[in-house]
Amino acid sequence: MKYKLIVISILIFILNLKLSAQEIKIESSKIDITNDGNTVLAKDATILVPSENLKIESEKTNYNKIKNIIKFKKNVIFTDKQNEVLLESNYVEYERKKEIIFSKGKTKLNIENKYNIVSENIYYDRFLKKIYTKSEALIEDNLNNFYILKNGFDLNVSNEILKSKKSIIIDKNNNKYIFENLFIDMNINEIVGKEIKVEFEKSYFGNKNNEPILKGRSTYSNDDELKIYKAVFSTCNSAKRKCRGWELNSEEFKHNKNEKVFEYKNSWLKLFNKKIFFLPYFNHPDPTVKRKSGFLTPSYSASDSLGFSVNIPYFKVISEDKDLTFNPRVYADKSFLLQSEFRQALNKSNIKSDFSFLLGESGTKGHIFFNQNGLINNNVN
Repeated sequence: MKYKLIVISILIFILNLKLSAQEIKIESSKIDITNDGNTVLAKDATILVPSENLKIESEKTNYNKIKNIIKFKKNVIFTDKQNEVLLESNYVEYERKKEIIFSKGKTKLNIENKYNIVSENIYYDRFLKKIYTKSEALIEDNLNNFYILKNGFDLNVSNEILKSKKSIIIDKNNNKYIFENLFIDMNINEIVGKEIKVEFEKSYFGNKNNEPILKGRSTYSNDDELKIYKAVFSTCNSAKRKCRGWELNSEEFKHNKNEKVFEYKNSWLKLFNKKIFFLPYFNHPDPTVKRKSGFLTPSYSASDSLGFSVNIPYFKVISEDKDLTFNPRVYADKSFLLQSEFRQALNKSNIKSDFSFLLGESGTKGHIFFNQNGLINNNVN
């Protein structure tokens, strides 16, 4: 055993000495040198290229010194510390003159510990610092976003610019963003694309039977906002119909991610494919908002005593544990009702208070109601 280790050490020393001018070091349990010293076969080898800060491990290595090409087979781990790229595959060719690495078959990539990529037949050009393939690829980033790139991708490692066609982005809420052409600055999370279609998770707007959708001609997105131009938005289910019950056609749709608001500019409300109402501007909270001050959905009603009425409620968030609904109502007989409901969540009980005041030709009337439900103290429930 000692004799074998001495022989291996001598072979490694001689090989490193012979290849020192070419800046390649080979460490292996078994080395065969053939073809007048121009071919090196190594088993369970580790290849080091100190000048390029490269380290390659594999079960089988074939180094052709004339062509200056190294082939690696089985359990290949290609580590480029200089560019922070880690590649895993079962077959890799490294063409040293052109600094091109080709990974055949299924390949896993990790870039700067930010992105994990799974694809096939990947090229890595170290001179141009580009990674590209024509095969479908899956990329996952540190924000739990998934990129499904149907026709492959082209990634510039130095500036982290990615280009792709027919791509799908799936965010952490399981919403799908489908692009015909995609351009991403992954360093600052900026996206530019054409022919976008957003398929929201069905229960995203509170009803799992809906088919919420947003599509447009072009889009721009970063950490602060998403903009879609020539947009169409609807949550209406189109099952058993030729068109959706309603949709909104907007010149510009904007999702303000910081304020969590959907904004629409120059929009037409369409009912069953007919233009009904023009809206220069309006907004509403995005579905992630549980409580936000603003107008609620208007409604109308009718009664025998007061007749037809229109209700325009306003919801006000007072604090984390308090809110108020102000509910003005206008009647056809010119009566006017002011109503408010106050709510507060305490540690072991809840308060609900209601106050109203009616003004009309028949006089005035009102009511006040207070209800506290729960444990008041150790003795009162």
